[in-house]
Amino acid sequence: MKKILVAMTLVMLITLSVVGPAFAQKNKINIKGEVTAVDSGSLTVASNKGETYVITIPGNMDVSAIQVGDSVLVKATAGQGGTWIAESVKQVGNGNDNAKNDDKEKAEGFKDNSAFCADDKQNKPHPLAPKIAERFDVSEKMVMDYFCEGYSIGAIMLAIKTSQLDGVSATPGDLLESRADGNGWGLIWKDLGLIGSDKDGHSPPGLLKKTPKNKD
Repeated sequence: MKKILVAMTLVMLITLSVVGPAFAQKNKINIKGEVTAVDSGSLTVASNKGETYVITIPGNMDVSAIQVGDSVLVKATAGQGGTWIAESVKQVGNGNDNAKNDDKEKAEGFKDNSAFCADDKQNKPHPLAPKIAERFDVSEKMVMDYFCEGYSIGAIMLAIKTSQLDGVSATPGDLLESRADGNGWGLIWKDLGLIGSDKDGHSPPGLLKKTPKNKD
């Protein structure tokens, strides 16, 4: 009997080791970046993380307004053979080129943080990253990863603080993605039941205050 149980356990362990990674694979992705090519039925997007994705566009989705050089937020689902199929494609910035550039610089998830995130600058974190990590008991790497994805340090702090409030199940990444999708903090907090609710014990983080300068 013991031999049978041992054999069954081994089979289960082998099965889990083979099947487990397949279930662990991410089947949805959010991509923020710049369109580098527009082809019939697909967009090529260079993400803010330095990766390039070819996104298949379903026939019922109109992306005719999107051009090479546009900044986009793409939500996609994994297809067959390692392909990605768009669920939504949102432009960041409209109007003339100057307006697009201005909007791109202001939009969460698309900020140019290359002063700290360029390959030759990554050994020096943003000055507030260690303080945020210590204050909210998260890793400095997590803070800098979000920062280098194009989010402001203030938005990262609010996202982390919001995620740690009682009753909130959203992760900092979820909240930042919502900001990148154009939702303001007021709407995000309302959707989470933190404001405009009859429930007690919940309150939004409030506005960020400037860090006081150290006096010599």
